[in-house]
Amino acid sequence: MKEAKLSKFYLARYFFLVLGILQWVCAVILTFEVKAEKGLYTTMVLTSLGFIFILLNYFIFSNLKRVAIGKNGITVRYHGNIKKYEWSDVKFIKAIPYLKVAKLRLKGKSETIYFLTFPSMPHPKKLFSDYQ
Repeated sequence: MKEAKLSKFYLARYFFLVLGILQWVCAVILTFEVKAEKGLYTTMVLTSLGFIFILLNYFIFSNLKRVAIGKNGITVRYHGNIKKYEWSDVKFIKAIPYLKVAKLRLKGKSETIYFLTFPSMPHPKKLFSDYQ
C-alpha cells in the first residue's frame, strides 16, 4: 500500500494553524510598539489574516487523514485508529486542483476525508475507475 510521507502530512496539517498564530503574535507586538494610525491598520490586517488561516485549518485541514491506497482497497489512519475499506465502499475520489490533496467520500458516511497524494499516484478518477 502507498501513502504520503508522515512529515509531509504533519506539515500540511498544522501549517496554517502555525501561520495564523504567528500573524496574531505579530499583531500583538505591533499593537504595543507602534501607536501610529498606519500601525493600527497593519494590526487589523494581521489579525484578520490570522483568523482566516486558523479557520481554514479548522474547517479543511482538520479532516486531513492519512490514507494508504492498495489494490484491495483503502486504509484510513486517524488518531491511532485504522479502518479498512473495500473499493466498493468508495462513493467518489476527486483531486483538488493545484494542491497535492484528494477528496474521498465513502458510501453511507456524510464525512468527507481529505488526504495527501503521493508522487507515483495516478489521477484519482483513473484510480477509482480501475477498481470499480
